Amino acid sequence: MNSKDIHQTELAGAPAKDDMPRESLIDRIRPFILIFLLLLPFVLVHAFTDYMYVCRIHLPAGTKAVDQTMIPQRSRLGEYLDKLAWTGKHPWIKPYLGYRHCIIPEGAEEILEGAFYKSGIRDDLRSVSIPSSVKKIGKTAFAYCDKLTDIVIPGSVEQIGDHAFVGCRSLRRIVIPGNVKKIGNFSFWNCTGLREAVILDGVKVIGQVAFSGCTALRTVDIPDSVEWIGQKAFESCRSLEEIRLPAGMGRQLTEEEKLRMFAELSIPSQSVSGYMFADCTGLKKVTLPDGIETIGMEAFRNCVNLSELNLPDSVTGIGFRAFFECRSLPPITLGKRVRGIQGNAFFGCRLTVPDDHPFFHFEDGILYSKDGSELISCVSPPDGPCVVAPDVKIIQDYAFWGCDGITEIRLPDGLEEIGMVAFLGCTGLKRLELPDSLLIIHPWAFSGCKGLTGTLAIPPNVTLIGGGAFANCSGLTELTIPPSVGNIPSGTFEECSNLKHVTFPDSLKNIQKGAFYGCKSLDRETLERLNALNPNARSQYILE
Repeated sequence: MNSKDIHQTELAGAPAKDDMPRESLIDRIRPFILIFLLLLPFVLVHAFTDYMYVCRIHLPAGTKAVDQTMIPQRSRLGEYLDKLAWTGKHPWIKPYLGYRHCIIPEGAEEILEGAFYKSGIRDDLRSVSIPSSVKKIGKTAFAYCDKLTDIVIPGSVEQIGDHAFVGCRSLRRIVIPGNVKKIGNFSFWNCTGLREAVILDGVKVIGQVAFSGCTALRTVDIPDSVEWIGQKAFESCRSLEEIRLPAGMGRQLTEEEKLRMFAELSIPSQSVSGYMFADCTGLKKVTLPDGIETIGMEAFRNCVNLSELNLPDSVTGIGFRAFFECRSLPPITLGKRVRGIQGNAFFGCRLTVPDDHPFFHFEDGILYSKDGSELISCVSPPDGPCVVAPDVKIIQDYAFWGCDGITEIRLPDGLEEIGMVAFLGCTGLKRLELPDSLLIIHPWAFSGCKGLTGTLAIPPNVTLIGGGAFANCSGLTELTIPPSVGNIPSGTFEECSNLKHVTFPDSLKNIQKGAFYGCKSLDRETLERLNALNPNARSQYILE
């Protein structure tokens, strides 16, 4: 059979052309359907972009007060896409959701508490247009609107409530109009993207923690109209390099103004309040106005780069750790009107006290009262032994706190009282002899002195040992309590982990719960006596 015959045979066995199955229309368009379904989410997102987040929310005309019930929630399409994003299958959808802009109509007078904070668009809001009719921005009105970048506060606004813009981390610049008399507490707390704050003339009070945590803040213009800046107002503004406090803070107020300021703010006038610039590590220059009377607790704590500061002659009091670790400052000359200084006020600084100062005396890095009876603070702690002046009767609270380079402290005969936290954290202290004249050891006086080793004998005339006085002195191995001590408070010797033996007087009647908590090396004799006095002496306790 030739090839032609074979070919004819194959054709004879094949079905006719008309008998072959035809391709349906669905089969023909199936590939296009699949492509369309795959692209549908992308098409929907981009097709309705304006609807979902570019379109502006126009609140109705005639609105007098704006609250969260007036702010629309996400559209149904937005909710659907939100669910897709939430499942994790389409995470790229998330940035396209929500409304970005809101226009408040002219005539509105107040943005109520939590208006945008409690609304459904808080996480998407980029800008808000506030009309010149608005007089009040309520508490938490824009709190945690994380993407809010553009907002202009009109000159008509008279009040900015507490926490109004807290956590608005995308804000870059804010201008406070002069009609605002007080910037509320925590108003711009943790607005970490805020770089510039302009406060116009007329503002009188900057509330507590108002700009605290604004780590990018570089410039602040404070007008002379400001009379008070609250505690922690600029704490941890690490990018802030220079600040000029207004003359209004030093202005002599009338008795009526003083009463008003104290009644409204519960603070004295003419002072730099506590923690105001604490941890502003980039701060280099501070200008204080004449008339300032007090520098508050930890006002400039850890301003390690502060190199220029004027201390006005009007200053009379300096609070606890006010200039702690301001090591870049040139020597500070203590004004003759300063009569009150709390512990560790100048720790790590260079201090100069005139010989004719009426209230203080400075010797070998230690600040004393003029008559030498009180040790106020160790300003420049030595690395090695430290000798306390012979006339000292009282070591004030916090006097040597954190002086970890001191290896030995030589206390004078005649010392009667050691203040609270006086030697806390002196980890390098290895030798301690307490004089027989000592009467009172206040709470936490030697807490954390882990370098102390061997035997500690409490002097015979001590009548009071405060709670935690020798807590965490883990090097002590033996302890003697005198008959003059009638009570050992909770936590007094807690975590003295190597303490083996304690000699108790027969007169001791009370050991409070947890006084020896964590003392895991005590010998049998000591344990038996403890159990007889208080079975819970080694139990954990909670300070109340």
